[in-house]
Amino acid sequence: METAAAATFAAPSIDVIESLLDVTYTWGYQESRQKLRDLYVIAAGARYPGYSAISDTIGGLGAKDAPHPDLIGAGFLALSAATVAAGIALFRLLPGRSGRAASIVVILAGASVSSLAFVQQDCTLAKAKCVNAGLSGDLSTAHTLHRLVAVLAIAALVGALVMMTVSLRGSSDFESWAEATTWVTLAAGTLFVWFGSELYGDLGGFVERLVMVFAFGWPVVLSVGLTRRHYQLLG
Repeated sequence: METAAAATFAAPSIDVIESLLDVTYTWGYQESRQKLRDLYVIAAGARYPGYSAISDTIGGLGAKDAPHPDLIGAGFLALSAATVAAGIALFRLLPGRSGRAASIVVILAGASVSSLAFVQQDCTLAKAKCVNAGLSGDLSTAHTLHRLVAVLAIAALVGALVMMTVSLRGSSDFESWAEATTWVTLAAGTLFVWFGSELYGDLGGFVERLVMVFAFGWPVVLSVGLTRRHYQLLG
């Protein structure tokens, strides 16, 4: 049963996405436009009957019984590459031992995400059959390992955010970034606790996506921002 909350947080319609992609059509990239459209439809779960982007986790889209697990696998690899690159950049930018420790954690967490492309869930937990298989212990080791690696990677990145905050607060050159990172850390930590508590009702997928935006997205944003600030200070 769909909840009112699920309806409220529904993904943008494909018509909205198509209008945003019209600009690529005018540039002559019709093939790229179609691929982006197809990727969005798949990522939103629109081609996976029974899947809900609000209630089910991202791993369900890459499950063995999913329509297009290879594309989601490619997404995991891209996420891994971006996170590792951010960690490498932060290693030379974040001051102090806490900054270096945070960077190493980001690199390791990012590298671990690449395994999610190959260690797949058996099915999406949005399906009653999959939930029942889990209760009866019939799910594979790969299914359990996928979910464990995903949760540990997010937990590690939330921990890295804490260390980034400590690192940045120790430098007068990055005061604005220190404040922003503090708020991001609080948001990510709160969302992670909420996600881990499983007290989210039918909003599991929505909460997971939110915490991932903060946990995976902020190291990338921070690496770009600190790089620009570094060169400003040099200039």
